[in-house]
Amino acid sequence: MSAPLILGAVCRTWRRIVWATPRLWNVIFFDLWFEGCDTIARKELLEEWLLRSGHRPLHITIGTNEAVPDESEEALLPFIDVLNAYADRWRTLKVCTTVSGVLARLRGGEMPLDGCGLSELDLELHDEEMWPLVINLTSVTPRLRKLRIHGLDHYSLEVNYQFLTHLATEYFGEDDCVEIMRRAPLLIVCEFRSMLEPCDEDAPQSVVVCQNLRKLVIEDGASEQLAPFFGRIQLPRLEELTISTDTYWHTDQKLDLAAFFDRSPCPLQSLILGNIESNAQDIQKMLAKVPTLKRFFLSARQETDMAVRDALYALAGRFQSIVPDGHLEPTTPLVSQLESLSCSSNLGTFKWDVLPKMFGLNVGNHVHSDIQASLRNVDLFLFDDDEIGVMDRDTLLRCLRLCRAGARIEINPDVILWSAVEHCSINIYNE
Repeated sequence: MSAPLILGAVCRTWRRIVWATPRLWNVIFFDLWFEGCDTIARKELLEEWLLRSGHRPLHITIGTNEAVPDESEEALLPFIDVLNAYADRWRTLKVCTTVSGVLARLRGGEMPLDGCGLSELDLELHDEEMWPLVINLTSVTPRLRKLRIHGLDHYSLEVNYQFLTHLATEYFGEDDCVEIMRRAPLLIVCEFRSMLEPCDEDAPQSVVVCQNLRKLVIEDGASEQLAPFFGRIQLPRLEELTISTDTYWHTDQKLDLAAFFDRSPCPLQSLILGNIESNAQDIQKMLAKVPTLKRFFLSARQETDMAVRDALYALAGRFQSIVPDGHLEPTTPLVSQLESLSCSSNLGTFKWDVLPKMFGLNVGNHVHSDIQASLRNVDLFLFDDDEIGVMDRDTLLRCLRLCRAGARIEINPDVILWSAVEHCSINIYNE
């Protein structure tokens, strides 16, 4: 909360300017409690700060960075009462606390006179105890756009979802995620982290069609939630999809993205799959369902996961040799718009000569160097260095020619450099 105070301390002239400029006071970062703080003096400071903000919309970030002793929790509530008095001017509100009473104290009050109210709301509660209370902010969220919730379920929060476009949740149940998607028809971006299993598995499960959703991110949590969740949604305008869970459960319900894209066709442009998700996919079948794909990231670090191999050979299989000069021409429209491929794998499950073939450059072809595919960028991150061999001379030359023609091939560790050094050493030795 110090920026206007610092400016006001420069000189009397600056102080008069700062004191009379409300836009310098409408942004607040306030730590509700720290050891040794004077809560009475800080409450007066907060009141004065808000008073100087005039009638401007307020952007408020408050929280408790330290664990608050039980005997000090009651002293935090007057701060929230002060903020509640200005609820009609809240524009963004971010609260991160370990004290559930801080959130429970929030009140919406009267409908904002300008009809706007909160555009961005971020509530984060770090409290392991069950909390049956409800935060009612309906009156100040008539046009809420962005919502992030951590440590609460949607039943603990009452807001207007009609204009919500961005949603981020952590530790939400599957049912809660689907319910908010149903209640927010204008959603464009959804990010679900650490999704929990549904509370009532026998409850009726209707399919929710999110007509406007462009980006969906699902991270952390258990993979067993994926198949049921995707079975309950349709995303006809989805452009970006990221799935990367961190826990594998042995279950008969495995996510089949090919089936999902078949049931819910979409103009997908970016797809990111983590280690667990890639292992369950029929890569070629899946790619056939997303012809608009431009960016594909695939991680396959499990020893039995052949997803990277399948992806590389599926892309190389798009071309066939044309006689008499032996150059490659496209034969199948599989992801014909793909521009960037990034793969992470722990085993050398493929041969290096597949790389130039993905660009449409055939073995021994030293006449045609044009890139036949839309593919321009390939990144490979490989593990188990002892398993990684060098390229043969012909493959190395074709990769270098592709790079000169405008392609970017990055391999970590640098196999291209290793191969160049190896073949250079052989030539020197032979000479």
